[in-house]
Amino acid sequence: MHPFDLVKLIWPSLGIAVSGFIICFAYTRSFSISFFSSLIKAVFFITYFGFFFDGTYTFLDDWVYYNEAIFLLHKHVTLFNLADNWQLLLSIGGGQNVLYYLFNVYAFKIFGTGYYAPVALNIILTGFIAYIGSRLAEKEFYLKDDFRIVFFIFLLFYPDILAWSNIMNGKDILVLLLELILIYAISHFLRGKVLRFLLIAMPFGIMLFFTRFYAVFLMAIAVLLSIIFTSITWRRMILLLVSGIMAFVILHFLGIDTLLYSYHDILRKFVNPVYGFIRFLFTPIPFHSEKSYAFLNLPSLFHWLMMPFLFLGLIYIYRLKTPFSRFFVFYVFVFFLLYSVYGELQGPRHRIQLDYALAVFQFYGLLWVMKSLIVKKPNPIPDY
Repeated sequence: MHPFDLVKLIWPSLGIAVSGFIICFAYTRSFSISFFSSLIKAVFFITYFGFFFDGTYTFLDDWVYYNEAIFLLHKHVTLFNLADNWQLLLSIGGGQNVLYYLFNVYAFKIFGTGYYAPVALNIILTGFIAYIGSRLAEKEFYLKDDFRIVFFIFLLFYPDILAWSNIMNGKDILVLLLELILIYAISHFLRGKVLRFLLIAMPFGIMLFFTRFYAVFLMAIAVLLSIIFTSITWRRMILLLVSGIMAFVILHFLGIDTLLYSYHDILRKFVNPVYGFIRFLFTPIPFHSEKSYAFLNLPSLFHWLMMPFLFLGLIYIYRLKTPFSRFFVFYVFVFFLLYSVYGELQGPRHRIQLDYALAVFQFYGLLWVMKSLIVKKPNPIPDY
């Protein structure tokens, strides 16, 4: 494989730059920040695919998405004739996880038929991740003033998200965005705004179900746990009842056969949870990964260096003692619990969906340390 013709990359690069500028300016209201952030994103994309792409950092899954999406494109499968082609789509996906095939189809329609097209669309999604994630941090974690802009830039260029979204055609960035939107919806739910929650959660929950089916179920468990482990009030009882009904609906939608298969699959691939937790949290070791994962060397180094701040940030968020902060901690706990015991899903790709949470913990942990160092202590020696 070889780099792509620069002419083919102009349109997706322009799409990245324009959409990035609009999203950045909508949040920061700064022309300079928006211009340079969008320019960096576009330049990174066109440089990699125009000069360095050779197929080294690709995997089996992404080529399956690519090839099957081309087949669907030739069959003219779209959202508007989905009912007529649903069985075809299920047979191609081998199950419920079919949405990313359509994601590739529309990427080809927008940017041209090339491996770079869905990657360009993923890069655009990272702007929405930064925007929604920053708004959520403002609302639930009391992010204010210039710190909100700093966090937006931190999230926009978060190394792990930057690497995965710019290099390979994977569904994990889409999963991250869909989970983040559901988290935003859950923040409304925990404030008693059930109708607003339903309007957001139903369409995006269905989308997440057909991208990574079990993620919706795990998030429902996190909501239930966050309500159970809190002081009981009439409002909490109503929320618990509503969340219990929704969890039942999700279980019914999944089906008993899927649940039993997943349960027995976990038992077959069960590993020591202590070992699994450490492996899932720390993989890959910086500069010791396989050649195909070498693009993660710098992001993994950053991840390791930020580990102390991650744990400090976890403590900080937990100590907020709000219904949402309690849910947020349970959300991370439930996902880590599954991946710690399920040996097949302990690679770095399955941690991408938690990158928003990890970024929040790292940022607030670092902020906590910086504030404690900046605050002046009283001088014990009086001046005369």
